[in-house]
Amino acid sequence: IQYSRVSGNKLTSFHRVVYVNKTILDSWIEVISQLDNPIAGVTCSSIHLVEELTNKYGALTVLCDIELSYTTVYIEMENCELNTIKLPFGTSIYISEDSELALQFFQRLEKSILSILKKLKYKKPNSIYLIGQGFDKLNIKSLELIGKFKEYPKEIFNKFELDKKIDPETINNNTSNFIRLSSITQIANK
Repeated sequence: IQYSRVSGNKLTSFHRVVYVNKTILDSWIEVISQLDNPIAGVTCSSIHLVEELTNKYGALTVLCDIELSYTTVYIEMENCELNTIKLPFGTSIYISEDSELALQFFQRLEKSILSILKKLKYKKPNSIYLIGQGFDKLNIKSLELIGKFKEYPKEIFNKFELDKKIDPETINNNTSNFIRLSSITQIANK
């Protein structure tokens, strides 16, 4: 459980609690304890990523963590209210040389997000940010064709340098992993 109290006036003061599956946490604790290091941490990097977007751009932030078999949508209000919704589809069936399949994925994702926002009674955001290994593998030439969707801004967590020997395809297929690792490293160094 990650717990923090967010202070504000009567309307914006609340407790933020993030839960994790106990068996997953136990497995991480077992691995970390074998490292024989006195300090360790386990975190969900996407929560840090959405918080950085909200801090930088304000207003309503929507981040989609797109994986191969599922998509997690993080919606954060400027007052730190965070909602997380897991969608039962990822990009595995949309990965193809045909970029039309990628467009179908984004149409499905947009409908799902609009439905969630309507249920939560939130307005449409200016941008919907995308990250994730499934997103990295999609065949998209330009996100401009897809409306409000934007790639996660690399400049927020761009404190990494890659070995020049790594082939470009490996880098392109793992951009989201590099951003996540860089974000966790920067947060740990604060």
